[in-house]
Amino acid sequence: TPMASDVFRFAGTCDRIFEDKSGLTIIDIKSTIEPQVILQLGAYSILFASARKLRSAGAVQLCDDGSYKTLWLNAAELKRAEQQFLATLSVYNFMSEHNLLPKGNA
Repeated sequence: TPMASDVFRFAGTCDRIFEDKSGLTIIDIKSTIEPQVILQLGAYSILFASARKLRSAGAVQLCDDGSYKTLWLNAAELKRAEQQFLATLSVYNFMSEHNLLPKGNA
């Protein structure tokens, strides 16, 4: 289900949500895990924060040979990822409002 934040003006759709007694875990499936996925998981954490307790998040890279790699963030790491995402979003919005983005990124 797509989710959106009216407060911060962004939206996203994570690939998988798992729930147990201790809360939610969100998973995003990737063809490659790059550092930017931490920002994406931080954004999902913000979107889910109002809905239910989010305890962890992860990215799973599916490889052509059938193997996989993972990246996991616990609750404390997710809080930091949220802050990093909001800082990045703030800079992007500033640059967009003042026509400072490279052409093709607006």
